[in-house]
Amino acid sequence: MDEARSQITIERESPTRFRLFSSHFFDFLLFALLGVLLSFAFTPLLRMSPLAVESSAKRDEILLSSHLYQKEGEALSNIAEITDKLSIPMNDKSSRIDGALTYFFNDFVKGEDHYGKIKAAAKSKDGQNMFKDGIRSLANADYDVEYLSFYKDVALNKAPGYLSTNNGYNEARRNLIIVQTSAIVVALTVSYLFFYVAFPLVFHKGKQTIGMKLNHMYLLNVKGISPTWGRYLLFAFVRYLLMFLLAVPLLLVPYFVSITLIAVREERQSLVEFIFGLYEVHGKQDEIFESQDELLRKTGTR
Repeated sequence: MDEARSQITIERESPTRFRLFSSHFFDFLLFALLGVLLSFAFTPLLRMSPLAVESSAKRDEILLSSHLYQKEGEALSNIAEITDKLSIPMNDKSSRIDGALTYFFNDFVKGEDHYGKIKAAAKSKDGQNMFKDGIRSLANADYDVEYLSFYKDVALNKAPGYLSTNNGYNEARRNLIIVQTSAIVVALTVSYLFFYVAFPLVFHKGKQTIGMKLNHMYLLNVKGISPTWGRYLLFAFVRYLLMFLLAVPLLLVPYFVSITLIAVREERQSLVEFIFGLYEVHGKQDEIFESQDELLRKTGTR
């Protein structure tokens, strides 16, 4: 058998751009949906890890010591939310929240007189200064609602931002963010393996995803043959890094490059397909071959 016959290839039809984009979009929707569902399952599991348990306990201890939060059942709630539920006079509510805020800014945050500056800038609805030297300056009972509203606003919206001045709180929060991020990454990885690796393993001819299967599309190498598993797994790994895990840190640049390649190139390859020399084609399953020998055998050239 001569060399020309052993390297026979078949002309392939490129899918329309609409078919291409719709296939990828459908696969991405399935991937994202399963990823979200799995993240809800993995997050509680990772929160039971020693790092998460220790960090959560440390964070709660610091929040309680700040006097800005108190225990409400098994959870922590802001002092303003807890006080607002109490059946006590309005002025007592204001005094209770003001006392907690005074401790928070003077003893927990320390440093500058942040609370004094916040009070000095407070204005009533009619434009009058609400405080003089940190003390309530409007004695009329008509202003009681405004003062309570002021204290609640500081406790709920302004004071929590100053928690970041505490190094222990920052460390605990950072660890909890790591745990939450890990849960999301694990969920997305499992979802990716399910849709972009497991299904191409089932539909091994042309390494089809579900979207590709529905659109009669196949992934082939430059010779028109289904890529080997080793090449496909490396391709899938790089695609996961560029198009999923690193897409946001890379400012979605891989997506813009892929869309540009599909839009302007006749081959309509995505970025990772271009890197690995792979092509998506539209056709029939009996026209897809997994090796050159199979192509030769089934086309009757040997």
